Amino acid sequence: MAFCALQVGLALENRALHVVVARPLRQAWELIQWQQHPLPEMPAGRPMPPKVCRLLQRCCGTLRRRISLRVCFSGLTVFQKRISLPDKRLAEPALGWYLSGQSTRLFPEAGGPLTLDYRRDPLLPQTMLITAARKQDVSLWHQGLLDADLLPEVWETAGCSLRRMASLAGLKPDRWLLHRDGAGWLWASPADYPMESGFIEATQAPDVNAALHWMAENLPTALQANSKTYLSGRECGPLPVGISRWSPFSVFKQSCRPLPQMPGAFSLACGLALRQDDC
Repeated sequence: MAFCALQVGLALENRALHVVVARPLRQAWELIQWQQHPLPEMPAGRPMPPKVCRLLQRCCGTLRRRISLRVCFSGLTVFQKRISLPDKRLAEPALGWYLSGQSTRLFPEAGGPLTLDYRRDPLLPQTMLITAARKQDVSLWHQGLLDADLLPEVWETAGCSLRRMASLAGLKPDRWLLHRDGAGWLWASPADYPMESGFIEATQAPDVNAALHWMAENLPTALQANSKTYLSGRECGPLPVGISRWSPFSVFKQSCRPLPQMPGAFSLACGLALRQDDC
């Protein structure tokens, strides 16, 4: 088996940092390390606080330098829109230039320059999903990582990381995903459905019942065919009927011990660490 770096998933969530370090084995994974740390509030549009930079440096400083670092910020404001597939004759880099030129029209609510990600959806082959974030927000947090002497290979949205981890854990592909963090609820569509994700503020949904009600009221009717939902994150109260907790650590053949008391809180970090297409 070819040598591959340790794969580090670093999820900067609202008021919590989750880190997972994994090593790929032959057709399996080994959990090397997990870390969980409280974070101060980090509003978008502001530089990363120096104490957070120092924390990141300590978290990854004990690892050998050969790491593959993957990062997501669940507090980052993300805009998504699905468009018809552009002319197939439009190849890279012209496709990227074309979409960048269209970004202001596609996302007028963003109010400024954007960083774009775009991908085709195999479930809707004639469309392309465009994901955007304010360039200033991404640049400020990227600079914070550089100040911590960290250089990420992958930036990913929290919704993509959650969906990947659910698939790797063998969850039923027709169920919604809901992830609790310190400021609200991340939701993502089932793996059998076209990719959609979003965030529900805690002020709109203070508990899991309110989050489920919000989803039923606000998500497209076509995506409400199955009301059963998998829950991860830091939600530890009693669950409504049809809601199941799950652990991302079930995928590891070898694990460091002990495991965290709330394994679901590491779903995003595990999804980042186990991303395979970057080795």
